[in-house]
Amino acid sequence: MIILGIDPGVATIGFGVIRADRQKNTLLRYGVITTPAGIPLSHIQVTDLCTCCNPGYLFSHRASQGKRGNLAAFLMMRDQEEADFDGS
Repeated sequence: MIILGIDPGVATIGFGVIRADRQKNTLLRYGVITTPAGIPLSHIQVTDLCTCCNPGYLFSHRASQGKRGNLAAFLMMRDQEEADFDGS
């Protein structure tokens, strides 16, 4: 099976693709996807809402004292032969 791992980001997105066989994993490709730096000021809004003071509403790295989960996504594409073999 082929597995795609994605590390999401705003301007830089990391990815890796591996082939997972029964006893061996092989790195097929890895890299980053970047977008142009800078956000137009017309797309930025400022609020007085404090992330640290509202942990039930917003996530705050300061409020969690660095104890946080990270976001990751995994996509998988199976070979047609493998899909036929297991009945899916």
